[in-house]
Amino acid sequence: MRSKVVIGADGVESQVGRWAGINTALRLKDADICVQYLLADIDVAEDCCDMYIGSRAPGGYAWVFPNGKGLANVGLGMPASMLNGNNPIDYLDKFVSKRFQGGKQLGLIMGAVPCSDELKTTTAAGLMLVGDAAHHCDPLYGGGIINAMEGGKIAGDVARKAVQQRDSSIRVLKEYEDRWRGSPYGKLQHRHYRMRESALTLSDNEWNKLIHLLKGIRPQQMRFAVVAMHLLAANPKVLFVVRNLARLNDRTGVLVQKD
Repeated sequence: MRSKVVIGADGVESQVGRWAGINTALRLKDADICVQYLLADIDVAEDCCDMYIGSRAPGGYAWVFPNGKGLANVGLGMPASMLNGNNPIDYLDKFVSKRFQGGKQLGLIMGAVPCSDELKTTTAAGLMLVGDAAHHCDPLYGGGIINAMEGGKIAGDVARKAVQQRDSSIRVLKEYEDRWRGSPYGKLQHRHYRMRESALTLSDNEWNKLIHLLKGIRPQQMRFAVVAMHLLAANPKVLFVVRNLARLNDRTGVLVQKD
């Protein structure tokens, strides 16, 4: 099969990118391994999602997403480098046994998520990578659907131009890469990767102190200056908890930024 332009959307293990000479390899610390059960007959609130940060899923988090009528997606994700020879299902089983005793397992899904910094390039002659194949996931929380849709929209537009101009060289297709990096999602990827690196250093006790002291701050107020003043007023001794994030703020200017 031949095509004037190829859009590689073949996921985290992208072979299309490698065939074109693009290094899409993930380091273990940048590959989050995820596993999720569909559980039935459990007591779970149906109006909110639960997230558990800390040692339940070292370096990542566990989640409970209600589906109604006693059903919920219950899973976790964590860096492959922090598994220490264990199976991620073991972490999930331990979490489920404490949180949802008696729940019935109706389904199981597993997979990897690229929580890395930006690839050096996502384009080659006649080729653009999008979604997981381009590592277009948010490194901080692993979400990738919106990023993939945004990247796919840009790639489709650039592909149309290339076909119309009868030119699918890197010179033309690089517009996709430039527009992606300049988009809100592209700008956040590098920042959130650096925040992820700092967040990995926090212990359960530090997370607990930090989150309890953030109570009462609205999401739109989550700028570092506001958070720092709130923490200082609540308990000056806990400022050391965010020492790494404070150093990060010197470079990015934000603690949490709205998309």
